[in-house]
Amino acid sequence: GRCTYRIIRCPAICAVSKGTGTPASADTPLPAIDFDEVERREAEALEKEVTNKHRYGVGVTAEAQDLFDSLDVTMGTGNCTWDGDTIVCHGVRIAPPYTAETCSGGDARSSDRVRKVLREISLKKERGS
Repeated sequence: GRCTYRIIRCPAICAVSKGTGTPASADTPLPAIDFDEVERREAEALEKEVTNKHRYGVGVTAEAQDLFDSLDVTMGTGNCTWDGDTIVCHGVRIAPPYTAETCSGGDARSSDRVRKVLREISLKKERGS
């Protein structure tokens, strides 16, 4: 079968626990490791992290990051970025507390669309869905 490995940055590890599966016999040989594939996957993962670093807010609340993620998916992935603690989407700046009333900039069409999406996300959150 195909072996898969995941490289995880140490700060991302919260806890380590023992699995509940049946341990393999000590006589069972380990599968061969294709180090070229491991290096390729590592390079791919690092490239993805560099490409997506604009998607993660620094010093923002979990709620702000959730809002950003929802807005980015709704408005088209890659159209939203962080500028400090302000979300920028289609040229519209959304300042904390990230409501339709805290939007500024952008053209009228983009501003109206972002405000509408923010209101819809807020309503969904209030309904608990």
